[in-house]
Amino acid sequence: FKRAGYLIFMLIGYFMLTFALGFPFMFPGGPGWSVFLLWGFSFIAGKAMEMNGLPGLLGMLISGIILKNLPGGPVDGLPDEWGNTLRSFGLSLILMRSGLELDVEDLKRKGSVCARLTVMPGVCEAFAVSLANIFIFGMPFALALSGGFILAAVSPAVVVSGMFDLQSRGFGVAKGIPSLIVAAASFDDVVAISGYAMCIGLAIDGGEDPILGALHGPINLAGGAIMGFLGGRFVGMSRLWDSDLKRSLVTITTGLTFMFGASQLHYTGAGALAGLATGVFGSMSWQSGNMGWLSEGKLAHTHHEVESALASLWDLFAQPVLFAIIGASVNFSEIDMSVIPYAVLVVVIGMCVRVPA
Repeated sequence: FKRAGYLIFMLIGYFMLTFALGFPFMFPGGPGWSVFLLWGFSFIAGKAMEMNGLPGLLGMLISGIILKNLPGGPVDGLPDEWGNTLRSFGLSLILMRSGLELDVEDLKRKGSVCARLTVMPGVCEAFAVSLANIFIFGMPFALALSGGFILAAVSPAVVVSGMFDLQSRGFGVAKGIPSLIVAAASFDDVVAISGYAMCIGLAIDGGEDPILGALHGPINLAGGAIMGFLGGRFVGMSRLWDSDLKRSLVTITTGLTFMFGASQLHYTGAGALAGLATGVFGSMSWQSGNMGWLSEGKLAHTHHEVESALASLWDLFAQPVLFAIIGASVNFSEIDMSVIPYAVLVVVIGMCVRVPA
């Protein structure tokens, strides 16, 4: 009955959106239809995988790949801009969850470990992959290194969910391992995005000032930290946001505003870091009650309640759509099959360097 309830809910949602947005938008060939199809099949495939003891995201990825490569292109109506927006939405949401659950005091004690775990594996892999790209594919160095940072980026959508699951079951909590891994994975993504932005600007002439391109990384880090601090203080005004529902909504909207605004200015790394920092500083403000007359006092459990609300949105919508869209980016008609063995070799070389690092 539970699974039947999911199906009925999906059908009601589809017809509601059809009448609200119009038939051309939600019928086959329309962008709304493509999103609904990706979400629906991904959600069902994820649940099917979990029922068989396999990771749900595997089913979500496979469903996206299948839908993209079916004859007739059932999801070809999805505009690229929509795909980018939905991916940014998913990334921002999982990073906000990470920030809300980070144990800041524990990270202060393990700051050097977190910094090494954030930078060393990813950067080492990026340079190893860049050398492989140069020797195997003959790429110029800047383009090869930008490819290295793409492969080196940790997916918080995978790591954070796994760590939260282990944390909820008590594994590694006494030593603070889940919190350490969540922090490293989240910051690693910002480092990778910043590294890619700098390298791709040098590799491809987009008319950008070279000095500004070189400063892309520091601007991402500084801008993201400042926005996140201000956003965290804003959502930490517990007297203004006087219920868990309001605090959840203001956290989501603030983090997404930073993400989409920064992405429009081509500083995606700053937007990602701002979402993470909004969660961190918001959680600290609620727990310490340091917002003066704008605070209701110390709220020890509010950050857990807000993270739980974000987790529900992640599980129901963001995760299925995110992984389905990632799968739908694999178009077999555009892939030169002779390149695949060399591409696998590059990935293996990168992992052989990253794991010991």
